[in-house]
Amino acid sequence: ITLVDTAGLRKLAKLKDRVEYFSSVRAKNAIGKSNIVLMLIDASEGIVDQDLRILNLIRGYGKPIVVALNKIDELSKDHLSDLKETKKFQNSALNDLILIEISALQKRGFKRLFNTLAKVNKLAKTKFSTGKLNKLLAKFANSTNTPNVSGRQIKMRYVHFGGIHPTKFIIHSNIASKIPSHFKRYIVNSFREELNLKSVELSVIFKKGENPFKGKINK
Repeated sequence: ITLVDTAGLRKLAKLKDRVEYFSSVRAKNAIGKSNIVLMLIDASEGIVDQDLRILNLIRGYGKPIVVALNKIDELSKDHLSDLKETKKFQNSALNDLILIEISALQKRGFKRLFNTLAKVNKLAKTKFSTGKLNKLLAKFANSTNTPNVSGRQIKMRYVHFGGIHPTKFIIHSNIASKIPSHFKRYIVNSFREELNLKSVELSVIFKKGENPFKGKINK
Protein backbone atom coordinates (compact mmCIF):
# COMPACT_ATOMS: atom_id res chain seq x y z
CA ILE A 1 0.00 0.00 0.00
CA THR A 2 1.31 3.44 -0.95
CA LEU A 3 -0.10 6.45 0.91
CA VAL A 4 0.20 9.88 -0.68
CA ASP A 5 -0.30 12.81 1.70
CA THR A 6 -1.54 15.73 -0.38
CA ALA A 7 -1.55 19.42 0.39
CA GLY A 8 -4.84 21.01 1.37
CA LEU A 9 -7.03 22.24 -1.47
CA ARG A 10 -8.32 25.80 -1.66
CA LYS A 11 -10.45 27.62 -4.22
CA LEU A 12 -8.31 28.64 -7.20
CA ALA A 13 -9.11 32.34 -6.65
CA LYS A 14 -7.66 32.16 -3.12
CA LEU A 15 -4.32 30.57 -3.99
CA LYS A 16 -1.76 33.11 -2.82
CA ASP A 17 1.44 32.09 -4.57
CA ARG A 18 3.01 29.73 -7.11
CA VAL A 19 4.01 27.18 -4.43
CA GLU A 20 0.43 26.95 -3.19
CA TYR A 21 -0.88 26.76 -6.76
CA PHE A 22 1.42 23.89 -7.75
CA SER A 23 0.70 22.10 -4.46
CA SER A 24 -2.98 22.20 -5.42
CA VAL A 25 -2.20 20.88 -8.91
CA ARG A 26 -0.14 18.01 -7.45
CA ALA A 27 -2.94 17.17 -5.02
CA LYS A 28 -5.46 16.92 -7.87
CA ASN A 29 -2.99 14.86 -9.90
CA ALA A 30 -2.60 12.47 -6.93
CA ILE A 31 -6.39 12.10 -6.72
CA GLY A 32 -6.55 11.27 -10.42
CA LYS A 33 -3.88 8.57 -10.07
CA SER A 34 -5.20 7.06 -6.85
CA ASN A 35 -7.22 3.89 -6.33
CA ILE A 36 -9.02 5.25 -3.27
CA VAL A 37 -9.16 8.57 -1.45
CA LEU A 38 -9.10 9.07 2.32
CA MET A 39 -10.33 12.50 3.34
CA LEU A 40 -9.55 13.81 6.83
CA ILE A 41 -11.98 16.21 8.47
CA ASP A 42 -11.25 18.02 11.73
CA ALA A 43 -14.13 17.14 14.07
CA SER A 44 -13.32 20.09 16.33
CA GLU A 45 -14.07 22.50 13.47
CA GLY A 46 -17.05 20.56 12.12
CA ILE A 47 -17.93 20.34 8.42
CA VAL A 48 -17.04 23.55 6.58
CA ASP A 49 -17.93 24.66 3.04
CA GLN A 50 -14.46 23.84 1.73
CA ASP A 51 -14.80 20.24 2.95
CA LEU A 52 -17.95 19.87 0.86
CA ARG A 53 -16.31 21.47 -2.19
CA ILE A 54 -13.37 19.07 -1.92
CA LEU A 55 -15.68 16.07 -1.57
CA ASN A 56 -17.59 17.09 -4.69
CA LEU A 57 -14.28 17.56 -6.52
CA ILE A 58 -13.08 14.07 -5.53
CA ARG A 59 -16.40 12.49 -6.51
CA GLY A 60 -15.95 14.07 -9.93
CA TYR A 61 -12.88 11.86 -10.41
CA GLY A 62 -15.01 8.76 -9.84
CA LYS A 63 -12.74 7.46 -7.09
CA PRO A 64 -14.03 5.69 -3.96
CA ILE A 65 -13.88 7.88 -0.86
CA VAL A 66 -13.71 7.11 2.85
CA VAL A 67 -14.04 10.01 5.27
CA ALA A 68 -12.14 10.01 8.57
CA LEU A 69 -13.43 12.34 11.27
CA ASN A 70 -10.31 13.16 13.32
CA LYS A 71 -9.93 14.70 16.81
CA ILE A 72 -13.08 13.08 18.20
CA ASP A 73 -11.25 13.04 21.54
CA GLU A 74 -11.95 16.78 21.71
CA LEU A 75 -15.72 16.28 21.45
CA SER A 76 -18.21 15.02 24.02
CA LYS A 77 -20.76 12.43 22.92
CA ASP A 78 -23.47 15.09 22.84
CA HIS A 79 -21.28 17.46 20.81
CA LEU A 80 -20.48 14.70 18.31
CA SER A 81 -24.17 13.82 18.05
CA ASP A 82 -25.06 17.48 17.44
CA LEU A 83 -22.36 17.71 14.76
CA LYS A 84 -23.90 14.80 12.84
CA GLU A 85 -27.28 16.55 12.86
CA THR A 86 -26.04 19.77 11.24
CA LYS A 87 -27.18 20.66 7.71
CA LYS A 88 -23.65 20.55 6.34
CA PHE A 89 -23.11 17.09 7.79
CA GLN A 90 -26.32 15.96 6.07
CA ASN A 91 -25.19 17.49 2.75
CA SER A 92 -25.50 15.33 -0.37
CA ALA A 93 -21.70 15.39 -0.82
CA LEU A 94 -21.49 13.08 2.20
CA ASN A 95 -24.34 10.82 1.09
CA ASP A 96 -23.38 7.18 0.59
CA LEU A 97 -19.91 7.67 2.09
CA ILE A 98 -18.50 5.66 4.99
CA LEU A 99 -17.36 7.86 7.85
CA ILE A 100 -14.89 6.52 10.43
CA GLU A 101 -14.28 8.30 13.73
CA ILE A 102 -10.61 8.44 14.72
CA SER A 103 -8.27 10.13 17.17
CA ALA A 104 -4.69 10.48 15.99
CA LEU A 105 -3.69 11.69 19.46
CA GLN A 106 -5.17 8.66 21.23
CA LYS A 107 -4.47 6.25 18.33
CA ARG A 108 -8.13 5.23 18.18
CA GLY A 109 -10.08 3.90 15.20
CA PHE A 110 -7.16 3.10 12.90
CA LYS A 111 -7.72 -0.65 12.67
CA ARG A 112 -11.29 -0.09 11.57
CA LEU A 113 -10.18 2.66 9.21
CA PHE A 114 -7.62 0.55 7.33
CA ASN A 115 -9.93 -2.47 7.22
CA THR A 116 -12.59 -0.24 5.70
CA LEU A 117 -10.16 1.19 3.13
CA ALA A 118 -9.17 -2.33 2.05
CA LYS A 119 -12.80 -3.45 1.79
CA VAL A 120 -13.95 -0.40 -0.20
CA ASN A 121 -10.92 -0.59 -2.51
CA LYS A 122 -11.75 -4.22 -3.30
CA LEU A 123 -15.41 -3.40 -3.97
CA ALA A 124 -14.44 -0.51 -6.24
CA LYS A 125 -12.44 -2.92 -8.43
CA THR A 126 -15.12 -5.63 -8.56
CA LYS A 127 -16.40 -6.65 -12.00
CA PHE A 128 -20.03 -7.63 -11.49
CA SER A 129 -21.43 -10.43 -13.63
CA THR A 130 -24.13 -9.69 -16.19
CA GLY A 131 -26.32 -12.42 -14.73
CA LYS A 132 -26.30 -10.89 -11.26
CA LEU A 133 -26.91 -7.38 -12.55
CA ASN A 134 -29.85 -8.42 -14.71
CA LYS A 135 -31.51 -10.31 -11.86
CA LEU A 136 -31.28 -7.19 -9.76
CA LEU A 137 -32.54 -4.97 -12.59
CA ALA A 138 -35.60 -7.18 -13.01
CA LYS A 139 -36.21 -6.98 -9.27
CA PHE A 140 -36.01 -3.19 -9.30
CA ALA A 141 -38.32 -2.92 -12.33
CA ASN A 142 -40.93 -5.12 -10.65
CA SER A 143 -40.78 -3.07 -7.44
CA THR A 144 -41.80 0.28 -8.91
CA ASN A 145 -43.92 1.91 -11.59
CA THR A 146 -41.63 2.58 -14.53
CA PRO A 147 -42.20 6.17 -15.68
CA ASN A 148 -43.11 7.41 -19.14
CA VAL A 149 -41.01 9.73 -21.27
CA SER A 150 -42.87 11.66 -23.97
CA GLY A 151 -45.74 9.21 -23.70
CA ARG A 152 -43.53 6.11 -23.93
CA GLN A 153 -42.89 3.83 -20.97
CA ILE A 154 -39.25 3.13 -20.20
CA LYS A 155 -38.39 -0.51 -20.91
CA MET A 156 -35.09 -1.63 -19.43
CA ARG A 157 -34.01 -4.60 -21.53
CA TYR A 158 -30.53 -5.41 -20.30
CA VAL A 159 -27.71 -4.19 -18.06
CA HIS A 160 -24.00 -4.98 -18.07
CA PHE A 161 -20.85 -3.90 -16.26
CA GLY A 162 -19.03 -1.01 -17.94
CA GLY A 163 -15.88 -0.28 -15.93
CA ILE A 164 -14.44 1.06 -12.68
CA HIS A 165 -13.59 4.45 -11.15
CA PRO A 166 -16.47 5.03 -11.21
CA THR A 167 -18.18 1.65 -11.14
CA LYS A 168 -20.31 1.84 -14.25
CA PHE A 169 -23.49 -0.05 -15.19
CA ILE A 170 -24.91 0.37 -18.71
CA ILE A 171 -28.64 -0.20 -19.13
CA HIS A 172 -29.94 -0.86 -22.64
CA SER A 173 -33.47 0.44 -22.96
CA ASN A 174 -35.95 1.79 -25.50
CA ILE A 175 -35.22 5.33 -24.26
CA ALA A 176 -31.80 6.80 -23.50
CA SER A 177 -32.42 10.51 -22.95
CA LYS A 178 -34.64 12.54 -20.63
CA ILE A 179 -34.73 9.75 -18.05
CA PRO A 180 -36.45 11.30 -14.98
CA SER A 181 -33.86 12.09 -12.32
CA HIS A 182 -35.92 10.49 -9.55
CA PHE A 183 -36.09 7.20 -11.48
CA LYS A 184 -32.37 7.20 -12.25
CA ARG A 185 -31.69 7.96 -8.58
CA TYR A 186 -33.93 5.01 -7.62
CA ILE A 187 -31.94 2.66 -9.88
CA VAL A 188 -28.57 3.94 -8.58
CA ASN A 189 -29.62 3.71 -4.93
CA SER A 190 -31.10 0.23 -5.45
CA PHE A 191 -27.91 -1.11 -7.02
CA ARG A 192 -25.84 0.57 -4.32
CA GLU A 193 -27.87 -0.99 -1.52
CA GLU A 194 -28.06 -4.50 -3.01
CA LEU A 195 -24.34 -4.60 -3.87
CA ASN A 196 -23.20 -2.82 -0.70
CA LEU A 197 -21.44 -0.09 -2.68
CA LYS A 198 -21.27 2.55 0.05
CA SER A 199 -18.29 4.88 -0.55
CA VAL A 200 -17.95 3.53 -4.12
CA GLU A 201 -18.82 6.06 -6.83
CA LEU A 202 -21.53 4.55 -9.04
CA SER A 203 -22.63 5.67 -12.50
CA VAL A 204 -25.68 4.25 -14.30
CA ILE A 205 -25.89 5.05 -18.01
CA PHE A 206 -28.98 4.49 -20.15
CA LYS A 207 -28.24 3.50 -23.73
CA LYS A 208 -30.81 3.04 -26.46
CA GLY A 209 -30.82 -0.38 -28.08
CA GLU A 210 -31.56 -4.05 -27.77
CA ASN A 211 -29.66 -6.55 -25.65
CA PRO A 212 -26.20 -6.52 -27.33
CA PHE A 213 -25.55 -10.10 -26.20
CA LYS A 214 -28.82 -11.55 -27.45
CA GLY A 215 -28.23 -14.79 -29.32
CA LYS A 216 -24.63 -15.10 -28.14
CA ILE A 217 -23.49 -18.03 -26.05
CA ASN A 218 -22.75 -17.10 -22.46
CA LYS A 219 -19.38 -18.69 -21.78
